[in-house]
Amino acid sequence: MADDVGGASGPVRQAHGWWEQRHLGRQAMDALTVSITGGVVRGQGRDRIAPFTLDGTIDQRGAVAILKRYQAGHSVHYVGMYDGEGVLSGRWHLTGGEGRWLIAIRGGDEAEIDLDAIEAIEPGPRD
Repeated sequence: MADDVGGASGPVRQAHGWWEQRHLGRQAMDALTVSITGGVVRGQGRDRIAPFTLDGTIDQRGAVAILKRYQAGHSVHYVGMYDGEGVLSGRWHLTGGEGRWLIAIRGGDEAEIDLDAIEAIEPGPRD
């Protein structure tokens, strides 16, 4: 993907994110930072499990593939789409589980992402 991927391109930016898991509900990703440059996604943060890093890609169609690596030792595959305006979302997968996720990258000069609207997104069906 080109260097310009909408409102999230370039330097490290603060982000807001969450993931959902059956029996745990929606869980926040805290102290989350993300950068997207030349179709490469990098980031870090922490959640109820442990601190983590994010390494992945965004292709020309906006398809996202991210590997979330926990300091605690395991990894989670995040697959989804990028909307071109700072929001990445999709489903995460690991042995024995899956669920929805969302990361909204806070912009610089562009319009701020409506975090209240993101928080209001209804959880998906619980398998």
